[in-house]
Amino acid sequence: MEARLMQQRIYEVRGNKVMLDFDIAELYDVLPKNIRELVKRHSSHFPEDFIFELTEQEWLAMQSQFATAPILSARRFYGKIPYAFTEHGIVMLANFLRGNINAQMSIKVVRAFIDIKKIKILSDNLTTQLELLQKVVSEDINEPDIKLNPVYNAIENMIDLKINDKY
Repeated sequence: MEARLMQQRIYEVRGNKVMLDFDIAELYDVLPKNIRELVKRHSSHFPEDFIFELTEQEWLAMQSQFATAPILSARRFYGKIPYAFTEHGIVMLANFLRGNINAQMSIKVVRAFIDIKKIKILSDNLTTQLELLQKVVSEDINEPDIKLNPVYNAIENMIDLKINDKY
């Protein structure tokens, strides 16, 4: 699966970057119910910071976003409020999903999360640089008046002297 398409399946919920169980099921070529069953059988391996179930309000809000996103609208949901897996939850899940294809998919998923973190860091860095630039520019706009005051005064004095010389 293309990295960009995978990144589009990473959402922010409750301040966490997550993937939903039906997206993960599609990536690993399993049914969402198989993922749910696996999580129930091994619940001790999936603490709340690895996986959580969306609230009904969160799910309704996300569904409205899906309706406006062409890439997501074609996907079918299976009638249950999905689980949201953090990056760590996906890695844990991959430990239970056997096979070489699943190992390769896990690597791709982890790289997609890493790419999103890099984008966030770059975005934060650009924001900081823009704020600094804005501060410098606004100071430079105000400072020329202060720096040029002696020049303005000298010009005014010369004009006054010329006017006095004429009269």
